[in-house]
Amino acid sequence: MDFGKAITYITEDERWLNKLGIGSLIMLGSVVFFPIFWLIGYQIAIMRNVIAGKERSLPEWDNWGKLFVDGLLVTIAMMVYTLPLWIILCIGMAGVFLPILGAGNEDMVAALGAVTAVVWITVACLSVLFGIGMAFVSPAVYIQYAIHDDLKACFQFSDVFAIIRDNIVNILIVIAAAIGANIVLQSVAGLLAATLCGIVLAIPLGLAGTVWIMAMQAHFYGQIGAMMPGSAKSAF
Repeated sequence: MDFGKAITYITEDERWLNKLGIGSLIMLGSVVFFPIFWLIGYQIAIMRNVIAGKERSLPEWDNWGKLFVDGLLVTIAMMVYTLPLWIILCIGMAGVFLPILGAGNEDMVAALGAVTAVVWITVACLSVLFGIGMAFVSPAVYIQYAIHDDLKACFQFSDVFAIIRDNIVNILIVIAAAIGANIVLQSVAGLLAATLCGIVLAIPLGLAGTVWIMAMQAHFYGQIGAMMPGSAKSAF
């Protein structure tokens, strides 16, 4: 994998500032949820350009309908994959009401309170483990969709887990790179926010930096996808 390329390829595009600016505005609008679909769709577009071997991997912000649909379908796939987590959290929420069953009996309330604590500790541990697992599943799902342009491909579990198995080290490196980039971004933004003038700069920097990190991850995923047999032929 070309790690340097994934970080610097954005600036190789002559319109990179415009594209990054549009992405930043969409990121700002993502507080109302729906615009995030366009950002995810843009990541898919980047991945397809990398898989296809295009020299300029940063796509234009056009074909908004396709970007939206791609982002929506990938989000649906990820929601399905995270259903077990929601079930776990619902069990944890149900545990909160256990002490009510012992109302009027202090010993029972205390015992059920202890059970609730155990339930929440278990839920917390399972949630952390599930989150770690999803950090590896998510890139594989993105890659499957980018190559096949089909929601059903996201649920071809043998292929998804084959991608994880064959690229676990690369995915781990991408996760570490994203975490490191976010730490640097948050540190710089935090330092800027220490002054009134800095706050004005910190907001656009945070938005643009986040979009940059998403684009970096997409390039990494695209590189992994390009290594898949027949991917260049099947990529949309």
